[in-house]
Amino acid sequence: MTGINKETTGQNAPSPNIDEIPSDEQKVTDANILKLARLLPPNLWSPLYVALRIDYSIAKGIRENSREMNEQYIDLLQIWKSASTRTRKDLNAILIQAEAGGFVDKYLDSV
Repeated sequence: MTGINKETTGQNAPSPNIDEIPSDEQKVTDANILKLARLLPPNLWSPLYVALRIDYSIAKGIRENSREMNEQYIDLLQIWKSASTRTRKDLNAILIQAEAGGFVDKYLDSV
């Protein structure tokens, strides 16, 4: 009876180290969102919520509930992030779609 207690190669494989995952495939972090929210100017609000595919009524509610622009962007991006696993590549694509491509990768954590 060979093979009964054998584990598959996938089970034995070590988890990838964060340094081994390409930068654009890493998950968007809260720190990334915080830094990006500080960088974004007010005039990108509408293009960003549209690119994030967030309903107008939700975006409007965020604007009404928070006076600070940074907080509004944080709330908007957190809603997007919580919908599923989001990568930096996804966020960069959103920024480009919202005509905010100049902010691509500027939100990355300083190491």
